[in-house]
Amino acid sequence: MQKRNVPRSRKEPGHIAAAVPRLPNGTLRDELIKRSIDIVAAIVAIIFVSPLMVVCALCVWAVFGTWPLAREVCVGQYGRQFSLLTFRTREEGIASGALFEIRKRRFGEVLALSNLNRLPELLNLLRGDLSLVGPRPLSHDSHQYYVGRIPGYIHREQVKPGIFGWAQLHEQRALLDIRRQIQLDIWYAQNLSLRLDFRILRLSFQRALSGQD
Repeated sequence: MQKRNVPRSRKEPGHIAAAVPRLPNGTLRDELIKRSIDIVAAIVAIIFVSPLMVVCALCVWAVFGTWPLAREVCVGQYGRQFSLLTFRTREEGIASGALFEIRKRRFGEVLALSNLNRLPELLNLLRGDLSLVGPRPLSHDSHQYYVGRIPGYIHREQVKPGIFGWAQLHEQRALLDIRRQIQLDIWYAQNLSLRLDFRILRLSFQRALSGQD
């Protein structure tokens, strides 16, 4: 009896099939288009927000008195490690309750809540560590913890991490459970397509313009 081809799962995001799903089968053409869009978007965005990045960098340097960029070792596509760049939002080893230290903490909180600390990720986008759309990158320690604990996690590694993600559209950031996020990321990886990427971008911009978290 001839076996029929089993299509990729189109279940509601967050549901993991019992059997190991197929790996993403995007064409080379789609990958080239996606990378081209990433490069163009990174260049345009860096040019557009470079004055704001300079202001943020100077403010961070003035507040913390140190190099404004922070690096976090994250795991990208196919398990490749890279340094995720962000603006520094806290100073290591500070436990003082002095007024100046409280101001430092509040400044970092404002920077993080406004997402301005993520502006340097545009450099990761240009360098190819990130894509415009993809699962949010996980730190090396988080990756090591979840890789053997969540079914289908390997499929998350088949796609490049991104700035805008499918998981972030479905739950409020403050309430987003990491396991739920990873399940949504796996669904995205199983159903990878340019059409889905454009949908995520459209919904992300609509959400940002409406002022939702």
